[in-house]
Amino acid sequence: MEMKKKEVTPKEDALHLERYLATRKRFSISNARASDMYMRIARDWIEVGERDDKYAPEHALFAYKNALKLASGSEKERVRKEINKLYAEYPGLEAREKEKARAKNGGLERRTIYAAASIVSLVGALLSVSLNLTGHVIRALSYQNISIAGTAFFVLGLIFAFLFARSKGE
Repeated sequence: MEMKKKEVTPKEDALHLERYLATRKRFSISNARASDMYMRIARDWIEVGERDDKYAPEHALFAYKNALKLASGSEKERVRKEINKLYAEYPGLEAREKEKARAKNGGLERRTIYAAASIVSLVGALLSVSLNLTGHVIRALSYQNISIAGTAFFVLGLIFAFLFARSKGE
């Protein structure tokens, strides 16, 4: 009885190779071999096309960029040509990549704002508590008002610290 080989789709082949390359540090694969494998992955994703997977062009571009990182001097030009050909085939791909980069930079700015607001709020809470402890209460505010302000600063500091920590994973 003859066993039939299972037909592997390009998408399955690309996913299998990506998983294999993700663990390549455990195996000794040269950069040139890994670059060739990434080129194969990219071609598989292009073959899959947008009709089967709407993110196939992004997967192909990601594989090409990994191949470009690992390619030797002469191979880099060939990979760059493939990337340009991919951009020509999928006109919106380059714009989507630029948008992703812009969004990533915006996330960094937001994290900086969260960190600064958290530090300022926690310092404000510390100052209001320390003023109460040492007896240097601001003349126009009562002890209770300063305690409320200190608590509000502390809560705001915790909220901004939580937002900063949550945005770190994005």
